[in-house]
Amino acid sequence: PSAERTAVDAAATRRALRTPTFWALALCFTTYYATFAALTFHLVPLMVERGVTNTVLDITMALIGPAQVIARAVWFAFDRKVTITTVGFIVVTLFPVSTVVLIVAGKSAALLWIFALCYGAANGMMTILRGTIVQQFLWTEGYGAISGMLSFPSNIAKGIAPIAAASIWGLTDGYVAVEWTVLLVSALSAVSFFIAAKCASARPSYR
Repeated sequence: PSAERTAVDAAATRRALRTPTFWALALCFTTYYATFAALTFHLVPLMVERGVTNTVLDITMALIGPAQVIARAVWFAFDRKVTITTVGFIVVTLFPVSTVVLIVAGKSAALLWIFALCYGAANGMMTILRGTIVQQFLWTEGYGAISGMLSFPSNIAKGIAPIAAASIWGLTDGYVAVEWTVLLVSALSAVSFFIAAKCASARPSYR
């Protein structure tokens, strides 16, 4: 019955809001998608500003999509051997690592392509991780409602982040500050996930 479902969702969301795990996950996802949106919207002009050739730029952008698909396929292939928590650690670490590669890449085709592969792989797995981690770190009751609450700030961040990145670019007259901001915020996302995992592991029902 819808009334019973509503009551279950309401109880589950109130319970979630009282847990540090929920807030750590919310911060993780919000900061992750903020950095992803900022970098996605500004990646082409960033490389143009560096003087990257059109060929290298095109290949870099073209590698991101396949990297997402391959990363998901690898995850599915090892699904029973690797825990969701381990995949989460890989994802939140891979994104700042890819940002470091981008920062040091300059015009290097090889490094830019390594960045694209890491960047795409991280996002490909994050899409699945966000849909499964709630049941792993919290509980199954009110799954949809809790997931919705986690998505709300992330969606706002995705809209604001590209504008914020453009403002930083305008104030500093270049993308260096934008890159370092993305790195710092992505590191915050990683730390938040580690905290969420630690808090979740302390729960008796954690699996």
